[in-house]
Amino acid sequence: DTIAQRIEARKQAVRILQNGKEDISERVAEVLVNEVGDTLAQEIEAESKEFVDSLIESLGTDREADVRLAEPASESNEPVEVDADEGYKITLLEDGDTFHVFTDDQQADAMADAIDFLIQEFDLIDELAPLPYVPGEKNAILNSEPRHPSGEEMRLYRELSGDYYLYVALNQISKKRYVERFAGFCGLDAEFEGE
Repeated sequence: DTIAQRIEARKQAVRILQNGKEDISERVAEVLVNEVGDTLAQEIEAESKEFVDSLIESLGTDREADVRLAEPASESNEPVEVDADEGYKITLLEDGDTFHVFTDDQQADAMADAIDFLIQEFDLIDELAPLPYVPGEKNAILNSEPRHPSGEEMRLYRELSGDYYLYVALNQISKKRYVERFAGFCGLDAEFEGE
């Protein structure tokens, strides 16, 4: 395969995965649940979404690297755009103006930094009290211990200021939703860049 073919294959794979993300992650989860049983179905569903997001991120990043390797010198005088900010960026806005920016290579870490900031600077915990904050039926998104209400330990979490714990075994859409929601509780808006 030529480099151009590999680049095109990556672009196509990313498009397919992005357009069919929900369906693909459901099928991945279904295969895994059929293999290991439905006791862990909810965790498997969350992980399968994270897996598809991670695969999109990986293929996209590798594609960009291949493009830079394939074109070390531009044949024209046109500037070549290179994404210098590879990673994930969350911008908190107040009345449309940038208030604070968080960047990290990992979505979960950028999310944790933003929410930790809201806890420290805007007393987010007071807005959510009493903890745990459980928006659905099972998983705590924010708690004073790394456990869900069922007593089950959070599989993936980040420890925040004040001994609070943020559950991060979420897909990208859910991470965005909770950052937006928590920012909204503090009178801010949130914007996102990166995959």
